[in-house]
Amino acid sequence: MKPLAIAVVCLAAAVAAQQPSFQSRVDVVTINATVTGRDGRFVSGLHKEDFSVFEDNRRRDIVYFEDESTPVSLGILLDASGSMGDNRGVKLALAKELISRLVTHDLEAATEWMFARFTSTVVVAQEWTTDRAAIVQPLRETRATGDTSLYDAIALSIPLVQEGRFQKKSLLVISDEQDTKSLLHRDEALRRIGEHDVRLRIVGVQKDAQEGMAYAAEELRHQYLLGYATMARDDGRRHQIRVDVRGRGRTVQAREALN
Repeated sequence: MKPLAIAVVCLAAAVAAQQPSFQSRVDVVTINATVTGRDGRFVSGLHKEDFSVFEDNRRRDIVYFEDESTPVSLGILLDASGSMGDNRGVKLALAKELISRLVTHDLEAATEWMFARFTSTVVVAQEWTTDRAAIVQPLRETRATGDTSLYDAIALSIPLVQEGRFQKKSLLVISDEQDTKSLLHRDEALRRIGEHDVRLRIVGVQKDAQEGMAYAAEELRHQYLLGYATMARDDGRRHQIRVDVRGRGRTVQAREALN
């Protein structure tokens, strides 16, 4: 009987090998979102059930959710152009001080960050790290010189931030916002940000810079991550995304499109 048993096993394996295999693929789109109330303050403690996601005006199932406690990959982009050195370099000095304070004191312990500076090009001065002391040297080496390509720099920084290891991704830009040489217009740069799951925050050093940086740090601590099953494929079309949240007077900041 032993040879028969072996033959049966071999036959079963051969039949199984001929069986067609069916694989279902679900494409998940991530959305990094923050919610503010009527008073402008960030809303904490929300759950998956508090959100609704619509793609091309059709409601989609939320299949993934992370609350505020999960870490963020933060890209820091500093304007190092000549205009930041005006008035004896006060603007650049203030920007350096704000970045140093943010990294060494205000970021959550698990947050990873990278640091880049820009003029007419973007230079990565510090790769992704969680080492808070690593910000000192690249800040010290930053000098103000050259033209300002703010909107080009934002667009070029999107793929750099997407290399971060955490699902929540943010880009923080510190600049006097005096663009002089960008090939891209402001609207195009913002459109590109809106089509990717990277939160953008620009802190101007012209006025209220400390308040702007404090708001940015608070925003980093109040990000939700949603994932929904998309019906869109790589058809080259722009698909509209809308996120709603339960509760009167609440406003959601999130990506607006999938391309």
